[in-house]
Amino acid sequence: MNENDVKEKLLRSACDEFIKHGFKKASIRTIAAGAGVTIGALYYFFKNKEELFLALTEKPAQQFDKLFAKWIEEELEEPSRASSNEHEMMEFFLDNKEAFILLSEKADGTKYEDYAAKCLDRFTEVCRKFFCKYIEEPDEELIALIAQVRFNGIAKIVTSDIPDEHKYRLSGYFGEYSEAGFGKLIEICGGNK
Repeated sequence: MNENDVKEKLLRSACDEFIKHGFKKASIRTIAAGAGVTIGALYYFFKNKEELFLALTEKPAQQFDKLFAKWIEEELEEPSRASSNEHEMMEFFLDNKEAFILLSEKADGTKYEDYAAKCLDRFTEVCRKFFCKYIEEPDEELIALIAQVRFNGIAKIVTSDIPDEHKYRLSGYFGEYSEAGFGKLIEICGGNK
């Protein structure tokens, strides 16, 4: 077995262990055994458990940050982009489902332990910017609630055990719902500055 194969087996085993037990409770011994290598071989490739975790999550987290910034800009400029952005977001999360689960649910004890909270903060900021564009003094509790619903809805769709085809359909519905709901709320709250 060559070094690339060993490293891939270690990453696969680590991903399984982190998803099952979270970062804090994951066992280096179990990861090594799952890859069929010694603990020494594991440490040859990764200096510690967090480096293993970061090897699985760092790149997707950075990619998401870039994509999210793009989606924010697009939706603030053109609110009708919500549906297509929802689809792109779902596509990204489904392509990186395990990393999303690790970052949002299993990262306690890593530099990403607040990742889900930071994502929710970003969703909240997007909602705030959107409402401030149309409403003089938007209701902060409403903004926080809408951001929470959108973030939790996406997370629930991504992590559910339903077929991906159905996840995309749900994501589309959710995007349409978000777009129409924002429009109605702007109307109700006396928007269009």
